[in-house]
Parts: sequence; C-alpha cells; structure tokens
Amino acid sequence: MKNLLVLFIVLAIAVIVSYIVSEIVLLRGYVELEESLTLKNVARLNDALSSEFLTLQRITCDWAAWDDTYTFIEDANDRYIKTNIVTDTYNSLNLNLMVFLNSSGKIVYGQGFDLESMKFTGLPAGLSEYLNPDSALLKHRSADSTVKAIILLPEGPLLVLSQPIVTSEKKGPIRGTLVVGRYLDAVEIKRLADLTHLSLTLQVYGKQGSSDFNTAYSLLSTDKPVLVRSLNRDSIAGYSLLRDINGKPILVFRVLMPRDIYNQGKLSHSYFVAIIIITGFVLLILSFLLSEKMILSRLTNLIQHVIKIGQTKNFSSRVPITGGDELSKLASEINIMLSGLEQSQEKVKESEEHFRRLFNEALTGNYISSPDGKILLCNSAFAQMFGLKAIEEALKVNLLSFFINDEERQNFIKLLTERKKLEFYETDLQCIDEKRITVLQNVIGKFDQDGKLIEIQGYIFDISDRKTMEEH
Repeated sequence: MKNLLVLFIVLAIAVIVSYIVSEIVLLRGYVELEESLTLKNVARLNDALSSEFLTLQRITCDWAAWDDTYTFIEDANDRYIKTNIVTDTYNSLNLNLMVFLNSSGKIVYGQGFDLESMKFTGLPAGLSEYLNPDSALLKHRSADSTVKAIILLPEGPLLVLSQPIVTSEKKGPIRGTLVVGRYLDAVEIKRLADLTHLSLTLQVYGKQGSSDFNTAYSLLSTDKPVLVRSLNRDSIAGYSLLRDINGKPILVFRVLMPRDIYNQGKLSHSYFVAIIIITGFVLLILSFLLSEKMILSRLTNLIQHVIKIGQTKNFSSRVPITGGDELSKLASEINIMLSGLEQSQEKVKESEEHFRRLFNEALTGNYISSPDGKILLCNSAFAQMFGLKAIEEALKVNLLSFFINDEERQNFIKLLTERKKLEFYETDLQCIDEKRITVLQNVIGKFDQDGKLIEIQGYIFDISDRKTMEEH
C-alpha cells in the first residue's frame, strides 16, 4: 500500500507539474500567437488606411499638378468646371468633396457629393475651420508637398488630403491648394473590411458605446495607440487609435477576431494533459505490477517463511532463494543466520541437558525457589533430604517451612537480600517427619533492576552426621 501510495503521489506531482508547465509554456504560446496575429490584423487595417490615403494622393496629384487647374485657379472659368468636375468625376474617383483654394485661402470652387444619391450636397458645415489660412491643410512649402489627415465633422469622419496647385511639370509658383475628401462611412468601412477580410467597427473616441470600447478608451493613449484585449473565450479584439490633423484622438477602430487559435490551444492543452494522465496511470499500473512481481511478492513470501520459522522455532528450516539481487542476498543471509541459530540451539540443548543431569544427579540438594519460598525446581537428593519420596512432592511444599521458626526465616531472607549470596550458611532445618537436620547452604539471590529479590538458587549439604561426630 505504501508503494502504491508513493507511486500515486509521484504520478499526481508529475501531472500537476506538467499541467502548470504546459499552462505556462504551451497555452501561453498560443495566447502570444493569437495576440501577434491580432496586432498584424490591426497593422493590416492601418496599411489599408494608408493605401486609401495613397489613392487620394494619386488623385490629388493628377488634378493639382495640371496646367488646366493652374489656369482655373486664376480665372475661375466655368468651362473647367463643366468639363471636368461633374458627377461622374466624383463617382469614378470615389470622392465626397473637392475644394480648390487660391493662394490667399479663398475657395474658388468647392462642392460636396453624396455617392449614394449621386447628388451634390455642398461643402460640410464643419469643414470651414480646417480651410482657414492658418490650417495645416493649406500650408505647403514646396511643389511636391502633401498633407493628409483624418478630421471629424458633424457629418462623420473624413479622410482629407491636400496638395499645392502647380503646373503639369510640378513647378511653381504655388497658386493655391486642392483638397479632396472621402467619408469613413459605413460603406467605406465595409469596403475596407472586404478588402482586408476583417471584422471592422469604427467608434468616435470617448463616445459611450459597448463596454469593451469604454475600456479601450481608458487604455489607449498617444504613447500606446494599439491595444489587444480578449473579450471572452470566443472573441479577441485589436484597437487602433486614430488622431486628427492636430494630433487629437478622434476615432477608434476595432478589429474583431474569433479565438480559433486560443480555443485550439485549449483543446490541445486538454488533450496533452489527458494523455499525461492516461500515460501516468498506465505507467503506475505497470510499475506496481512489476514491483509486485519482482519485489513485493518475493518480499512477502520471504516474510511469511521467516514468521513461520519464528512461530515453530524450527531453525533447521531454510527460506527459498530465487534470483541474484538484494532480496536473494537477504534470503541467503537469513539462511546463514538460521544455520547459526540452529547450531546455537543444539549447543544450548546440550548445555541444558548437561546442567539438568548435573542438577538432578548431584549428591547435594539442589533447588530453585521464589522469594516467598515456593519451590520451582529441585533434584531427588533435595526431596530425600527432607523425607519426601519424589520430586513432585517437593514441588508442593515451601522452602521456608523447613526453617524452625520465623526468626530463622526472616534472618535468612534478610542476609540474602543484603549480601546477594550466602556461602556455607549453617542452619538447622526440620524435615517432613519433624526430624531436625543441620545443613550448610550455598545460596545465590537473583534480583531485578530495582534490586528486588525475585528468585533463590541454592544447594544444601546435610552435615548432621559430621556435627554428631564433632560432638563425640
């Protein structure tokens, strides 16, 4: 069970570490790839806007660097207008306004155009503040100067581009400025979306809208004009901040993308973790089965044999030895130990037998008793000395009962406790038949760790005849 628990803990740690590492490395890589792609799509949007400005620049260059326009800005002839500036002109050039201004900033010709209704609308009301002599749109220092910008009018955001009016050879002096414009309306945004294959949304900066735009306003700045945010697990958005001709934030473009990369990454991450878990469990089972077969079952078998030998005390038995590894070495060492125990047991048996023979066949009365006098072991000589027929009868009597009185008993126990052993201790004892005998005792006391007497071992000589002879 411990082996299985350890393997399971190792598997759990491996799965957790793999999950965390894959979460940080693998899934983070998908997130970074997704963010990188979103930034590229925002860059594509900005490139598309730059392409729109480039188209306006080509248009403006054709009209501003033209001798007929150079002449028209001076004489304001109607023939130029009727011949060149017609509805088809606006429609073919996809323009919403054209403004011709002379060098003093006065409008020689200016007209707005609705591309849906194909009608002239006049110039937007808010355009005049961008056409004053101090406006950046009218400040051209050379014949090849170009000013492009986005301005926000009440009618909507407008892409504007201006160039100086010069001759067809692009020589001066500069006689005025041509300003053209194209609205960033829903049609134009859809055209940009179709061109870039992106989902685009345009919002006026600071205008209350959806929550993601409101959050983007707080995160976008002049220093950070591009932002990428994941909206939910299915959508990610890139935001681009657009500024007007004065550098003021006016518009926010949003590029909305599905999170296909992230979701594929999540799916791959889930598969990866699932494969790790399945592989880990397979390895866990295989490791457990292999360890069970190669180690645990052999160890269990070894333990059972050792337990059986310990219970039966049969040290002649041997444990089986299989293989050539550490367990085999352990089994071999156990067998060596059992062999030593068997030899020791035989020696102990021989010693015990020798001792028992000496104990039983000795001419002295040998005995072992408890501190209260109960005889635990004695020989035949002891039983006969006190008038008993057999050892069994002696085991039923009390050693201290052979003393003549209590004083003798107490003195015997006291001296033995104090001296630990008594040598040639002479005293008179009374046999079963009330015959008195004089004996010499050699007694050894056995004590516990606290010094308490727990056993009395001794042997007795009957010196009654010698005492009688001494008296004679």
